[in-house]
Amino acid sequence: MERIIAIDPGTSYTGFLSYTGKVKLETLEVDKKLVSIGKLSAMVDKILSKIKQGDFIVMEDYGFGGRFFNVQVPELVGILKYKLYKLKKVKLMMIAPNTVKKLITGSGRATKAQVKKSVDLLSKENNVSFNTTHEADSYAIFSVFLKFYSGNLDEKTMKALTGRITEF
Repeated sequence: MERIIAIDPGTSYTGFLSYTGKVKLETLEVDKKLVSIGKLSAMVDKILSKIKQGDFIVMEDYGFGGRFFNVQVPELVGILKYKLYKLKKVKLMMIAPNTVKKLITGSGRATKAQVKKSVDLLSKENNVSFNTTHEADSYAIFSVFLKFYSGNLDEKTMKALTGRITEF
């Protein structure tokens, strides 16, 4: 299996997980003084510096609305997709936030607290610990990928996630 990368994209902090038989978690952070395109550019550069050709990248897509919506996250995701297309030979699977919530908690409308509780249980089962919520979120995305990869999902969800894979 190729190296798996799970990304919870954020403009100030990004949860980043790499897996090659063992989970490695980190939180990527940009200088708090940066704003607008400077902040986006710095985060894109940090993420891309961790990506290798042949990686299978699983990234949470952006959701519109909600209490925590930040208009720059869709911009960040768009720039990342473009850069991955131009620079790397990778596979990319985009997963909607409500899909992550549903597959981790059982409800696509789960709160952050409910997701955290479910991720904490999963991490204890697998002896994984987090330093930040961003790392926990990247682990949730990775856990959804593992369910997909093992075929441990209903046929409709398998088909929908398969349709969200792009090879660059």
